[in-house]
Amino acid sequence: MQVTEQKESLEGRVVVVTRDEGVEGPLTSELTRRGATVLSWPTVRIVPPDDLAPLDDAVTQIESYHWVALTSARAFDALTERWRVLRGGDLPEAVRIAAVGTGTARAVRAGGWPVHLEPEEHSSVALVRALRDVGVEGRRVLFPASSLAGRTLVQGLSELGAIVEEVVAYRTESVDLAPEAEERVRTAMEAPSDGRAPIDAVCFASPSAVQSWLRTFGTEGCSRLGDALVVAAIGATTAAAVKGAGILNPVVAEESTFVGLAEALEAAFARRP
Repeated sequence: MQVTEQKESLEGRVVVVTRDEGVEGPLTSELTRRGATVLSWPTVRIVPPDDLAPLDDAVTQIESYHWVALTSARAFDALTERWRVLRGGDLPEAVRIAAVGTGTARAVRAGGWPVHLEPEEHSSVALVRALRDVGVEGRRVLFPASSLAGRTLVQGLSELGAIVEEVVAYRTESVDLAPEAEERVRTAMEAPSDGRAPIDAVCFASPSAVQSWLRTFGTEGCSRLGDALVVAAIGATTAAAVKGAGILNPVVAEESTFVGLAEALEAAFARRP
């Protein structure tokens, strides 16, 4: 029996990135490295908090926390930006960093801060379990997060007896898809099956990015989008949002990282005729 070698390349593929990251962003860079042509169509916008005072207060008294829980590189970037402005220098030794995901942990280490706890599974549930195992009852935990952060971490740690202080480190806003981008997507959904579709795939890295597409195309349109293109989600939470929008067959990264998302796209295209 002849075995066909799987082509692990995105050469010639046109992939939409919906993150607010720019041409040198981590997902765009990873896709480009693998040969894809990337269309940067962010449907989220990352902006500072309306009020920086809670984050600044946390930074100035960071020694009072036993743990800092980080679930995204952006939260770390926002935290350290205020750290540099208000204090600078090394992180106090008494403060310990717990990070979810290799991307987050990599950003922390690249920023010169240590990572003391990193669960193998990339989820808030896994981080709660890991902190449970080291003991957090009566401990103060700082959780700098997106304005749209889920409640899993706060609720889970609070049930363990931790004293959790959640502060908004940045705001995530859903923005509408540009008209020219919408037109190109609709063309792709109606393209003949002769390989001339102007888009091959769309990548979602957050539920908020999905909401813009749902507003634009509706559930029926998103369902057709899923039939016509490869739609990829970075993790279970984003995949659930994608399915809720009507795209029932998203490709989900096995590892919730940008490398994992790119690999999932490669595997999906390898399975297609």
